[in-house]
Amino acid sequence: MAFQAVYCCLARQAELKRLVQWARRKRLPGPERAYRGRLTDGEARLAAYTLRHPGLVRIATGLFVVNNWLVPPPRY
Repeated sequence: MAFQAVYCCLARQAELKRLVQWARRKRLPGPERAYRGRLTDGEARLAAYTLRHPGLVRIATGLFVVNNWLVPPPRY
């Protein structure tokens, strides 16, 4: 259960980072600010998981990187 939560948190952070870049490229300050706020919340959540389950976060991060290498995110 915790592994799934960490992995989903990593995926959400990656998606929010792509959305922040998109909003910056489109020069949309409102959505960029909103995405940055959600990204900050996600980073805090991941930091809490890191304190509770450091090994699990390390494994999930490694698997997430490998998965993104094998199956890159879609280009919009």
